[in-house]
Amino acid sequence: LEDMYLAKQLYNSGMKIGYVASAAVHHIHNETLSKIKYRYARESVALQKIMPEIHISFFDFLRYFFNAIIYDIFEALKQKKLVKNIGKIIFLD
Repeated sequence: LEDMYLAKQLYNSGMKIGYVASAAVHHIHNETLSKIKYRYARESVALQKIMPEIHISFFDFLRYFFNAIIYDIFEALKQKKLVKNIGKIIFLD
């Protein structure tokens, strides 16, 4: 979220922001469910302060949540790792 805060400050001061498709993105997949819940809560509070104009309804939440699960299931199927990871995908593990 620090990047979003900086980007908003730069944009508001008249600078331009660009997307770089080759930029590295790192995902950490070994967090416990309680750490994930805490991170999301912390990030939602920060996002609300950075961009108060964004409003996400409960319907939006459900749509994002189930789309993410479906995407992860299809990715696990492509990698032939669905049986091993189905619990992790739907937060049962």
